[in-house]
Amino acid sequence: MLISAAKQTTYDDILNKLLAADVKSRILNSSVSLKGKNPKKTDFDGSAAMLCYKGNTTFLVSAKHNLEVYWEGGSRPPLNQTLLDSFRQSIKIYYQASMQFNAVPAQVAVISEVIPVKIGSEGDWDYDVMILKSTDPGLLQVCKANQIYPLTDTKQKQAYDQVVKAGRLYLSKTPVKDSTAYFIQSGFGRVRDTVEGTSLPKDKPGPGKHGGLQYRDTAPKAQATDTVYFQVGQTNNYEPYIAAIQLDADANSSTFKGDSGGPLYFTYFDKSAKVWRLFVIGVTTGGDMSTAREPCPPKGTLVANNISTSLAHCYSQGLFQ
Repeated sequence: MLISAAKQTTYDDILNKLLAADVKSRILNSSVSLKGKNPKKTDFDGSAAMLCYKGNTTFLVSAKHNLEVYWEGGSRPPLNQTLLDSFRQSIKIYYQASMQFNAVPAQVAVISEVIPVKIGSEGDWDYDVMILKSTDPGLLQVCKANQIYPLTDTKQKQAYDQVVKAGRLYLSKTPVKDSTAYFIQSGFGRVRDTVEGTSLPKDKPGPGKHGGLQYRDTAPKAQATDTVYFQVGQTNNYEPYIAAIQLDADANSSTFKGDSGGPLYFTYFDKSAKVWRLFVIGVTTGGDMSTAREPCPPKGTLVANNISTSLAHCYSQGLFQ
């Protein structure tokens, strides 16, 4: 992530507020890195999140376009079993039982299944979500201790579903009336970039390092999900992404390459129960995309927004079980 030192200090303060009820530790420990070599023998890196478990299987979520980045073909490849098997065999899950900011996870798990998710008649790549499964026993133990989606508790699962299926609730300006709420992204991406001759982050860089766990606080820019468009190079070709959550970002706070697939957490303080509630509502798709087929960011703007793809469809369809 591209984050300035000043903004990183602010984000650290926010995360430390979430220490109660192990919310901070669950955010850190459920964030995982995806790494390996692609078919061209170059390095691939992405991000994902442990979500829940059933039996001996851990469910993780990531961005489907990580398959496209992995294939490195210059355009969207056929979404076939050859691609899924290649990714599964070549990419590993890196996690840590007691994760800390900037730490590089050292524990390794194998992916057992890759499930790209598609909505109805939309194109193969339009809904940017894939589910990963792993039967690694070490990963399972960490997931059990840090489970986000309470799949094994029917009552808690129903309460969780009521929130994550209601996008207009958690994307509103006041997501939970009279309560403190935060939207937090995590990832393991690169921390420096140059845009139009300007180094990012624009102000003094924060301490984040590529491959180490990073996080940022953000907020929705719209009260509903929408379709956004990614401009391919400087061409008139625009690739659509549906169910997009538009998030604020600027030259001193943004996701970047390698953060793709990282989770978007929503957490709020439940005053009646006096506990913090934690949800994974999306996965990082990218940045600088518009709801129209037009260049984004606008001329003179270095960073306009970040995009996370909503998981509401996956929860509604019961795909994590």
